[in-house]
Amino acid sequence: FSAIFAVAGALEAELLEGLVPGRLPPFYAYHGRRDPVIGLARGRRTAAAIESLAGRVRFEEFDGGHTVDPSVRADVERQIQALYGT
Repeated sequence: FSAIFAVAGALEAELLEGLVPGRLPPFYAYHGRRDPVIGLARGRRTAAAIESLAGRVRFEEFDGGHTVDPSVRADVERQIQALYGT
């Protein structure tokens, strides 16, 4: 993968146990401040845990809930264009 994009996601801590830090592609995480399904704090904890393994996480909060906000869609498109030089 060239990059990983996650929106309103979370992982259980035990899924990361025993993993060895390594070289991973850039990881972009987006989370709505008013997400009623997966709370913002849980999204932050997940991003921090992945960052401790990968060292390359950009966590962005957006106004909204458990959705793909238009600002997120636009940022993902920009990041993909930057990755591929288009």
